[in-house]
Amino acid sequence: AALGGSRARLLRQMIIESGVLAAVGGALGLVLATLGVTALTASAPATLPRLEEVHLDAGVFLFALLATSAAGVIFALVPALRGSRADVASALGDRSVTRNARRQRLSHMLVVAEVAMSVALIASTGLLLRSFAGLAAEDLGFDRAGVVTFALEVPHWGDSGEEAAATMTAYLDRIRSTPGVETAGFTNRVPLAGGLFTGSVRSEELAGTEGASFEASIRWVTPGYLEAMGARLVAGRAFQVSDGIETVMLDATVAERLWPGQDPIGRRIEASGIGADPSFAEVIGVVAPMKHHGVAEEASETVFQPMFAAANQQNFRYMAVRVTGEPSAFVAPLRSAVREVDTNAVIARVRTMQDLFEDDIAATRFASFLLTVFGVVALLLASIGLHGVMAFSVRRRTREIGIRVVLGAPRKEILGDAVRSGARLVGGGVALGIALAFGAGELVRSLLFGIEPRDPLTLAIAVGTVLVVGMLGAYLPARLVLAVDPAVTLREE
Repeated sequence: AALGGSRARLLRQMIIESGVLAAVGGALGLVLATLGVTALTASAPATLPRLEEVHLDAGVFLFALLATSAAGVIFALVPALRGSRADVASALGDRSVTRNARRQRLSHMLVVAEVAMSVALIASTGLLLRSFAGLAAEDLGFDRAGVVTFALEVPHWGDSGEEAAATMTAYLDRIRSTPGVETAGFTNRVPLAGGLFTGSVRSEELAGTEGASFEASIRWVTPGYLEAMGARLVAGRAFQVSDGIETVMLDATVAERLWPGQDPIGRRIEASGIGADPSFAEVIGVVAPMKHHGVAEEASETVFQPMFAAANQQNFRYMAVRVTGEPSAFVAPLRSAVREVDTNAVIARVRTMQDLFEDDIAATRFASFLLTVFGVVALLLASIGLHGVMAFSVRRRTREIGIRVVLGAPRKEILGDAVRSGARLVGGGVALGIALAFGAGELVRSLLFGIEPRDPLTLAIAVGTVLVVGMLGAYLPARLVLAVDPAVTLREE
């Protein structure tokens, strides 16, 4: 300005400088966005609506560039206007004023907001990551490793129950003879694959009693199925080929509900799902509860019925096959095996139990991944913002710091002042962030498993992470200034 530069030219220069930085940053951001969208769509659950339509088009590119450029211009305009109004004599002469609280208020507010958002996002990320870890380690009641499942579709199973059972046995025998196959069995529904069959259940002792029955999941299975799934037998025995409709197996939850603290083996139950009408069946075995409907769901109370006893009445015939090695590698051999029994037999809906498990927890995994990315970005922005504000503040106090050092002020005291100034910003942001984290936890409640939205440990980790990063952002600028010889600092000033 002293050399004749007009205010308009000074404004234009600063806006152009900021605009160039914004344009370059925006272009790099679009490259990262392209890679990011590719990674996100590849890791997104297949059930995400219209996933195949997610891509970056010309409209997105244009909007991103315009938004980035506009942000660069807008955030350059305020300091440019302020700087172009500076009094020339004051700017070139008096250097005693080192701080202006009004000018710093806005930047401090932005840093507090960044810190608060970081706490909220990191806390939400921590909740989802801990939920995901809990889901991955959850006991399903069966061993998902080494199991391949599929629907077996055959033109004609047989006219009678005996014929249908013989047909099913032929397929089981051929598949069990396939190299690498340990065991196999039929069921009407595969765990975690959907489908719900229920029936009314009550003990023989309470038969005819009003309100004594309850709804339980009904699963038809053949000998070998529970072994193929790796289900844990708690008491009694598993089904045999000779077992008829008058036998039944229960999970431990049903057994405990019917006969608390008693041995259920040999007792009888009445179930509407056994045969055409309610009838009695003897309990021959009890297995550990199995999660049929979802990893995050409670294990449903389940009654297992002998599939061979009603072989011709089945609408669905799925097979579970336990193998040695990679389950997906057995698809072709298994397909060949069933075609040896009938060339028109078809294997459909082939899935490994691991695939079904991964699909079931995919939503939580994807949300965890997204929030992890957002949390890292938020933490990075907050640390950059805090570092920038503190560096600017300390640089404005360079002359003051130099004089204090020359007059004998301990460097630790000066460093402590700078760190305390940053700590106030971080503390304010953390306090606001805790409130935001409570709200964010409620928003992701539906994705949580085995953890509360206000889990204190997760919140403490989030707060601790932000505090460490924030304090480093306050400490480093002051440390760099103190490393400079005060005589050099005063001579430069």
